[in-house]
Amino acid sequence: GVKKNKAKSIKHWKQAVSMGSEESEYHLCYALGDPASSTYAPYKAHLHCLKAEKLYDDKKDKDEDDEAILDTIRKYKSIVENKIKQ
Repeated sequence: GVKKNKAKSIKHWKQAVSMGSEESEYHLCYALGDPASSTYAPYKAHLHCLKAEKLYDDKKDKDEDDEAILDTIRKYKSIVENKIKQ
């Protein structure tokens, strides 16, 4: 029942990252890395995607959900890297 506010979500995820939330790196990767989103910021997304990929790739005892998250991270990382190369 709450209206979506992408800018506010990003603000909260950035705060969470500063407090050590690894999952928030993932959220920032796709929130800033989606070209269809009003929050699209490929250069910023790239940094979060790199951090998120490292965090999830280094995770011990990865399960199917972690692997799915890694796939999503790599998808958005590829999107933003292609944009940055242009």
